[in-house]
Amino acid sequence: NMFRGNALGIILFTPFVLSWLNNTKEINEWTASKKAEVFLLITSTLLLTIHIFEKHANNESILFFLFIWAACRFGMKVITLVAFIIAIIATYCTGHQMGGFVLSDWDSDLFMLQLFLLVNMVSVLFLKAILQEKDNEEEKFRAIYESFDDIYFKKTLDGTLLDVSPSVEKHFNMSRESV
Repeated sequence: NMFRGNALGIILFTPFVLSWLNNTKEINEWTASKKAEVFLLITSTLLLTIHIFEKHANNESILFFLFIWAACRFGMKVITLVAFIIAIIATYCTGHQMGGFVLSDWDSDLFMLQLFLLVNMVSVLFLKAILQEKDNEEEKFRAIYESFDDIYFKKTLDGTLLDVSPSVEKHFNMSRESV
């Protein structure tokens, strides 16, 4: 039982602390609409988690969609904040015999809650890592594409030009947009 609590603490608390201690400019670069979206996500997380656990709704899996939203649209700070909010509310409610993890005894209830939080957090961390790797590969591909000396173009079957490589500017002294 002590090992489970420590493992869950490591999976939840360590990414939270590390992401918030890491001095990224992620939050400073957000637009007003991005800030509004974060506010909506955090508010939704609070309200939905409270509703699910207080009303014995037994549909805790809905909370995973909040994790997906956070992973697809934001960085680790927001992901870990969402996880932390869910963990605090879920632990409080389960400890007060509310929610879908109230089964028979305290040990079983806590084990099921820990398993739920562990699976969700590990899944979202893997999802974020995969999305980050995809973004990194796209950036690498874009850098290679823009550094080519050859001229490449993309067009539709009817002949409409969709894209021209940046090297057209060097070879023909004309902008890509004018082609």
